[in-house]
Amino acid sequence: MENEDIKFHTMTVDDLAKALKCCKSYSYKIMKRDDFPSLKLGKEYRVEQQAFIDWYRKGSKEGF
Repeated sequence: MENEDIKFHTMTVDDLAKALKCCKSYSYKIMKRDDFPSLKLGKEYRVEQQAFIDWYRKGSKEGF
């Protein structure tokens, strides 16, 4: 079996703020939500890009 490189496309708090067109402090609040698929690495938050897209689509249908 061959080793395949798995690549994750992650988003930072700044990336999330740009994607949602909101301020950085609000994107921190979103990253800390229980229903948001973020990871905390040390002092920084990250979210996998596809997980964010899935969360956003779900929230768009249900309301935030």
